Amino acid sequence: MRKKEMMIMKAANGNEKGEKGQSSFELVVIIGVVVLLVLVVAGVLLGQLRKADADRDVRLLESLGEVIRAEVALAESVRGEYYHEFTLPQLVEGKDYLIESSGDGSVVLKMDSGAAHIVFLPSGVGGSFQKGLNVIRKEGEDINVN
Repeated sequence: MRKKEMMIMKAANGNEKGEKGQSSFELVVIIGVVVLLVLVVAGVLLGQLRKADADRDVRLLESLGEVIRAEVALAESVRGEYYHEFTLPQLVEGKDYLIESSGDGSVVLKMDSGAAHIVFLPSGVGGSFQKGLNVIRKEGEDINVN
C-alpha cells in the first residue's frame, strides 16, 4: 500500500509542477499583451498630442498673419498719405518663428515645428515685414513696409 501511495504522490507532484509552469507561462504572455497594449495606446496618444501642437502652431501663425493683413488693409483704406508703426512679437507664445517676404506679394510665416502660413497681400505692397518694429507708409497708391 505504501508503494501505491508514493506513486500517487509522485504523479500528483509532477502534475503540480506542470501546472505551475503553465501558469507562469500564461502570466508572462498576459503581461506581454498588456505591455503591448500600453505601448500602442501611448503611441496613439503621442501622435494626437503632436497633431494638436502642430494645429496650435498653425493657429498662432494665422493670428499673426491676420495682424499683418489688418495693417495693410488699414493703410490701403486710408485716402492720401499714411504712416503707422506697429510691432510684431519676437516670439509667439514662447515659440520662435520666421518671416519671409517674397516678390509675389506674399508673406510666409514658419515655425520650427513645420507649421506654416502664407499671407497674400494686395498688389502695390512693397518691402518686407520683420520681428519687432515695422513701419508702414502709403504714398499715393503704393504701400511700403519698413
